[in-house]
Amino acid sequence: ELTGMGVAVDWATRVQASLDDFIGLTASVVFPAIIAIGLLIAFVAAGFVARLAPGLRWFVFFVAGAVAMAVIFMLLKQALGTVGLFGARGTLGLAAQCLAGAVGGLVFATLKPAVR
Repeated sequence: ELTGMGVAVDWATRVQASLDDFIGLTASVVFPAIIAIGLLIAFVAAGFVARLAPGLRWFVFFVAGAVAMAVIFMLLKQALGTVGLFGARGTLGLAAQCLAGAVGGLVFATLKPAVR
């Protein structure tokens, strides 16, 4: 991180970097595919767990989505030396990505009926 090395980064540069990330994500199929595969694995596992605790189904998928995002970014960091997404390099950004996964899990649990 540049700020960790004492380099001043103004807000315009931060906003531009975020916009570049967003444009890069929408133009690429690689990152969305990685997220889709990670969430697929997490939601399949969550489906089995949710059968054991049907009353907590929404919570199981909520946690599964968050954990999937955390694991994806940890694996990217290990494999590539970077998380691959500027906004997810810090704790707050990673937490935001995990929250997005958690909300995705909650939406999935709400829209997809439980399998009996």
